[in-house]
Amino acid sequence: MVKEEKIEEEEKVTGQADINKLYDTSDIPSRINVTHTKYSNLASINVANRDVHIDFLELPGVRMENELLINATRVYMSHAAAQKFAKALQNVLDDVHSQGIMEMYGEEE
Repeated sequence: MVKEEKIEEEEKVTGQADINKLYDTSDIPSRINVTHTKYSNLASINVANRDVHIDFLELPGVRMENELLINATRVYMSHAAAQKFAKALQNVLDDVHSQGIMEMYGEEE
């Protein structure tokens, strides 16, 4: 025989979940999982009213019959993320340039 227990009113499950609690990861360590790696020597940047996308191109490409196939990796981001990315990239490049260890192309400013 199965014994039935009474559940007090405050112990009943309401079906609601605290979404913030589900996504709170402040108490666990994190690590970056690089899913794939590509080399790009040119980028095409496009800005729309809602986001930015950058196509990282792999040039010179490969001749396929009567056309040139150029592989690309497209990354979408918000305007705010793109601004942070641009600032961080510029800071890193300025730092490497000031150390004299940056490969330079063309005339220097």
